Amino acid sequence: SLFVYAAGDIISEPAGKMTPEAWRRILDANLSGAFLAVHYSLPLLTADAPLVLLGAVSERLRLPGLSAYVAAKAGLEAFAEVLRKEERKRRVILVRPGAVNTAFWHKVPFRMPANALSPEEVAERIVLAIDHGHSGTLDL
Repeated sequence: SLFVYAAGDIISEPAGKMTPEAWRRILDANLSGAFLAVHYSLPLLTADAPLVLLGAVSERLRLPGLSAYVAAKAGLEAFAEVLRKEERKRRVILVRPGAVNTAFWHKVPFRMPANALSPEEVAERIVLAIDHGHSGTLDL
């Protein structure tokens, strides 16, 4: 079996203008949702099932207007690191894709890069990494 958490949401709004509800929505989708999905899935997975969490390269860029998204993805990275230590018998893979051609680009004021990956390309690269025994962070 395999576990993949690829859900999320994004908002582009300065912290001073963002509502607390929007902040919570983004953290819930990108961080709390990952915890809940892992928490309830672990008892259902085989002991060696890899756990794949979709992070974001933008967490490293820390762009203005993305405070909630960046905070959530930074938290996801920390969560994945601790999960690796707690679940030593299984691989935990944090995927940091670059730009991915999804509807997220309609929610931010940035232009999608020409070299954006398709969701299918991201999935193929993740499967290939799993097949090759990858664990830890996977930068795409």
